[in-house]
Amino acid sequence: PGAAVALDAASYGLSALLLRGIRPPGGAWLRGAGGSFLADLRGGWAEFSGRTWLWVMVCEFALFNMLVFGPFEVLGSQIAHHSLGGAGTWSAILAAFGLGQIAGAVLALAWPARRPLLAVALLLLGWIPLLVLLAAAAPLPLIIAAAAVTGIGWLLLDAIWEATLQTQIPAGRLSRVSSYDWLGATALMPFGFLLAVPVGAALGTGTALLLSALVVVLLSSAALAIPAVRRMSRPTQEPGRRGDPVPVHATAA
Repeated sequence: PGAAVALDAASYGLSALLLRGIRPPGGAWLRGAGGSFLADLRGGWAEFSGRTWLWVMVCEFALFNMLVFGPFEVLGSQIAHHSLGGAGTWSAILAAFGLGQIAGAVLALAWPARRPLLAVALLLLGWIPLLVLLAAAAPLPLIIAAAAVTGIGWLLLDAIWEATLQTQIPAGRLSRVSSYDWLGATALMPFGFLLAVPVGAALGTGTALLLSALVVVLLSSAALAIPAVRRMSRPTQEPGRRGDPVPVHATAA
């Protein structure tokens, strides 16, 4: 395990070296900059909080990461260890999830969702079969198949969300809005990891994962109840063509 983690660390070093080769256009870091760091924070917050669909979806992601993804990571590995054969089975499940993400990335290139946020809310439901099968310690082939399908939907969801940000947010403000998006979506995740163990111990790992599946249903239903989420349609104009001349790269959500 130590060597595997060291190899993972080396991959980050390689990524940093590759990033050194990126050369943005001249002055790209300066054009459209705010008067100060605090002014940029206020401007980003105004853009973020002024769009109901945006802060609603980020709140949904935050709760999902705490109440679903955290328990999946912690309790899923426990179930694999105690009921499915050990670390090798958990590796197979995560590998299937990763392969599904690759397939989802390819699919995202060919599927421009007409109602992007409706698609995001519905794709979130793709986590339910995986959580239920893990909770029941179902046969490993079924869990692996569910993990692959979940990976497809998860990457597709992420691609649609990123494309929505890039087509709905003025390009020169996208970086600041994406920062609030990333902060909001991940801020509660550590609490999910912390709470998963005591909740699993009190209720049982299977029951805790079933509750996470119920949370998915509630979160998706709550998002779909918001008209701004349900009715948003994909714009016809190209990203960044809304009068703001500064293209800014968004971070992954």
